[in-house]
Amino acid sequence: MGEILAQMNIKDTSLFSTAGSAIAIPAEFAQVFTGKYPERINSCSACRPEVNVTVYRFGEFELDPGQRRLSRGEAAVRIGARAFDVLTCLVEKAGTVVTKEEIIKTVWPSTYVDEASLRVHMVALRKAIYDGEPTLCIESVPGLGYKFAKPVSTIIDDSSASPAPTTRYGLPTTIVRLIGRDEFIAQSVELMRSMRLMTITGPGGIGKTSTAIEIARCLATENTSVVFLDLAALSNGELIVSHLASSLGLSVFSSDPMPGIVQALGNSRTILVFDNCEHLIDNCAGVVDRLLQLTPATSVIATSREPLRIASEKVRLLPSLDVPKKDDLPSACNDFSALELFNERLIFATGQNGLTETKDISVAADIVRRLDGIPLAIELAASRVAGLGLQNTASSLSDPINTLWRGRRTAPPRQQTLRATIEWSYNLLTIEEQLLLNCLSVFAGSFTSDAAWSIAEDFLDRETFSDALSALRSKSLVSTSRGDGRLRLLEMTRAFARRQLSASEFAESCSLSHARWVCAELEQAKAEWRNLDKFEWLQAHGNLINDVRAALDWCFDTGQRKLCFEITAASHILWTQLGLMNEQLKIVERAMTLMEGTADVDPLIEAQLRSTLGLVLFHVRGLRADQQAIREFEKAAEIAETTGDHVEIVRAHSGRCAIITTQGRYAEAADIALQLESKFGKLAHGASSRILAMNTHFLGQHEKTNHLCTVAVEATRVPIGRTLTSGAGYDQKTVALMLMAKTAWIQGFSQRAISLADEAIAEALNLDDAISICLAIYVSAFPVYFGLGEFQVARHHLTLLRELSTKHSMLRSLLWADAFELLLPESNATTRQFETAFVGDTNGARLETVIALAGERCGAHLVDWALAGDAGWCRPELLRIKGDIVRHSDPAMARDLYSQAIASAIAQNSPLWQLRAANSNAEWLQDDGPSTSKRMIEAALKAFPETPPRIELQTAERLLAL
Repeated sequence: MGEILAQMNIKDTSLFSTAGSAIAIPAEFAQVFTGKYPERINSCSACRPEVNVTVYRFGEFELDPGQRRLSRGEAAVRIGARAFDVLTCLVEKAGTVVTKEEIIKTVWPSTYVDEASLRVHMVALRKAIYDGEPTLCIESVPGLGYKFAKPVSTIIDDSSASPAPTTRYGLPTTIVRLIGRDEFIAQSVELMRSMRLMTITGPGGIGKTSTAIEIARCLATENTSVVFLDLAALSNGELIVSHLASSLGLSVFSSDPMPGIVQALGNSRTILVFDNCEHLIDNCAGVVDRLLQLTPATSVIATSREPLRIASEKVRLLPSLDVPKKDDLPSACNDFSALELFNERLIFATGQNGLTETKDISVAADIVRRLDGIPLAIELAASRVAGLGLQNTASSLSDPINTLWRGRRTAPPRQQTLRATIEWSYNLLTIEEQLLLNCLSVFAGSFTSDAAWSIAEDFLDRETFSDALSALRSKSLVSTSRGDGRLRLLEMTRAFARRQLSASEFAESCSLSHARWVCAELEQAKAEWRNLDKFEWLQAHGNLINDVRAALDWCFDTGQRKLCFEITAASHILWTQLGLMNEQLKIVERAMTLMEGTADVDPLIEAQLRSTLGLVLFHVRGLRADQQAIREFEKAAEIAETTGDHVEIVRAHSGRCAIITTQGRYAEAADIALQLESKFGKLAHGASSRILAMNTHFLGQHEKTNHLCTVAVEATRVPIGRTLTSGAGYDQKTVALMLMAKTAWIQGFSQRAISLADEAIAEALNLDDAISICLAIYVSAFPVYFGLGEFQVARHHLTLLRELSTKHSMLRSLLWADAFELLLPESNATTRQFETAFVGDTNGARLETVIALAGERCGAHLVDWALAGDAGWCRPELLRIKGDIVRHSDPAMARDLYSQAIASAIAQNSPLWQLRAANSNAEWLQDDGPSTSKRMIEAALKAFPETPPRIELQTAERLLAL
């Protein structure tokens, strides 16, 4: 990334971040945005349309498509990516009807989407922009489509407005044109229209990154999406796939995220930019080759000092900028691109008007010629003119460069030039400036001045530090991000300074200070998790991940066990929110192995690590790791009890409850929740209420569930991740809404059930949280819609469940999707297939839900298994289904089972189950006489608070008519 500014016509390079991932979209919240609203940035004349930034206002809301931001007043409004594109499509045509087909074509250009999917996103959108007025912002026009009905005003900003740090395509923003690259970019754009892999090669500092960005930007107007991956901060090639998955917004729960990546990319045309591949060249080649084979619509632009050497690769060597020959006497700086860059950088460095005199231009020509036209080397030299003067700069370059070249003949000539230039610039620094630059090389990513001081305070006093840092910035050795003011070293500079540090006596001390700084930053991030919005939190702390990796590597390698354990324990939220739980699992297991041979481990840290391990095992390894995860939570709770740390005690017990709930041990989980509430009161209230709501529902205690959920909806407006969990929990409001929806269905409130299920899905979609979306689907949306006979909508939810489960490698959710597939009429699933679907599973909600929806097709074995558990919510239905199974072989038993089912349904106020049991009794058993059977049906119909569901009502009316 260090080459970006070197080729740009930029007045103040200290304003911009150019190395590592700061100018690139951060991996932790890089998104693939689909739709038709690209930003077009004035950067290169090869693709330089005019820029007009339009912001729309309606009521209290402001929509900025360029920034992909929806706000209400000063507050950002949470909204899913698809819903955002739907809103933009409608607002741009406010007052006119936009057909459903037009919306779908705009928002999902390469994917088949039915109207049910659009309806779900429309519910989420309406919920996000509801302003309390009786008139909806978005009106449905029957048979046609939708219309944005509110007045909309627009604000037009011209291209002089400051662009955002990143475009909506996930590309780093370049502010102005590149110098001397138009022809190369234009040729590359044309080539990429007929090929799928291009590798831009060349030495460091030549401008590969900035050129690749502009090529991708030009192609972005023709492709659905572009994703930029800066690999410079990665030291392990095995992390490339996880890094890509995280950049696509996926959570990595499995050891191989590639199936999810393939699912996410699908058939949409996508350009992936792999930047800085050289140090991971073999791994990069393998990943790119696999991607190109599995995703036919994906293209790749790579930058590297050497080719990937895989099939169909087009290698393009990026040349140096044009320099005058020795005998040439240029009359103006813009005669040669290298001179033009030098002049622009000199204008900034000196504050003067640039070079106009022939003799000065001749001196500059000699400088850029000696530097082989390498942009970064030219920038470093130009930045020295203010202090040395033009002639002295040229003189100081001459002998040192020639001297430094000697002994480096094994490196390519231009690489020798850049290394020599950096060393020349380094040798001109004061001792204090050199020391500070070396210290700063411990940072893997961007950093603040306070962070820099935390590393340097052992060696420099505050005044000397401030002067040295200011000098490094003025000499282009430290860059400053325009967006957030964070600092960073250019990649080539960092690598050089790191070598200098490693050879010095300060290496260990700096690495130790860096690890301590990481630990302190993680603690700060953990504290802010309770208060900040997820996206704001990631903006503030997401970039820390590469420093966490670097600090952990150093701790593991040098035996810094205490710091290793502390960093691993403190980073649990960060890994989770970046969707890197599979990588996190490896680190936690490595730390736990190291802990086994360590004496005097802090018990609180051990408790935290064990709870983290239990949580990650639960999510990553699925059913097969449940018992191990439970043991870790139990051990964590036991250790936490000895420390008296109430937060860790609650966290450990909450984790254990989450697992035993999935195993159908509802009564046990509810008892634990009550004990936590009793023992810790308000501290445990959030966790205990969530556990109780879920488990009282499954126990069939519907009134208690409704009460708990109503209180939660009214009192809780923030994700549960901001309470005491690791951030991998479910959204409290989503949980409450989905349980209320399912309960409403069972209690006969069909329309309310649909409304609540839609609201739960909308809430989860606007959170853009895959775990919560999947939970809402399999707990409420699919059962409610399928149970009410709305099979098309149920199929849509199943499709979404499978898509998200596959993309995020969510093993548990995939099991739900597999089981639901068997319910569809076209599956013609046999009893044996249903039984096979639950081999190795435990008695729990998945089994109970599938049986309640499938009926007697599941067979007696699965029904008896479910009845042996705590399944109160569907016990009347299980009894009825078992009666249907035995009705021919044992009518007396069937009659008794139907009676038990009706009594149980009445006891728990479940009219749906009551009517189904009465219908079965009348359908299959005639011995009681028609009047008795009809009275049962009539009593069940009267129990409904509204018109019964269509299927059950039609059956009842037919039987009553006999």
